[in-house]
Amino acid sequence: MAIINISPILREKLTDKGVEALIKLLNEVEEKAKDRTLETAESKFEARVTQLEIKFEKKLGEFRSSIEERLGEFRNSIEERLGEFRGSIEERLGEFKISLLKWIIGLFIGQTAIILSILAIFINLIVK
Repeated sequence: MAIINISPILREKLTDKGVEALIKLLNEVEEKAKDRTLETAESKFEARVTQLEIKFEKKLGEFRSSIEERLGEFRNSIEERLGEFRGSIEERLGEFKISLLKWIIGLFIGQTAIILSILAIFINLIVK
């Protein structure tokens, strides 16, 4: 509380009890003014915090939507690239299988020819 100096003229007119009552009244007015000031500041602060909270929630929602959209696009891009890669691998694997089959058939024909040649030589040796 602030110290209040009462002038001698006012003190003389009011008497000591009147001065004390006046000081008490002024102190009460000051306390109520402080309370109202705090209440006003508090309500303004709460309103501002609420506004900022709403704004933050809105921005956060927009950010989430943006991230979800980007993740969806990224996922689609990856799936598309994986599909292309799978197609390429399947194509190469198919070509490899055909090439391998050609080699197997070629080697089979070669082995068969060698075996038949060896048999023909043995038959010629036995027949003579």
